[in-house]
Amino acid sequence: MSPMTSRIAHLAIIDVLAVGVALSRGPVLLRQLETAKQSVRERRVPHAKASGFGVGAKRAQSTD
Repeated sequence: MSPMTSRIAHLAIIDVLAVGVALSRGPVLLRQLETAKQSVRERRVPHAKASGFGVGAKRAQSTD
């Protein structure tokens, strides 16, 4: 197997396991995930679009 195929296979196995756990825990897990989501949302830093930092920021051009 190539490295990429191996990674995809591992991710598929992890996904199956995660879905199995989610299905077995049911509504309890949904409440816990919603609580975690709300906690992360409250601590999130506002998007700093004007600063030039972040994923979509362009790299500075060198003038050398």
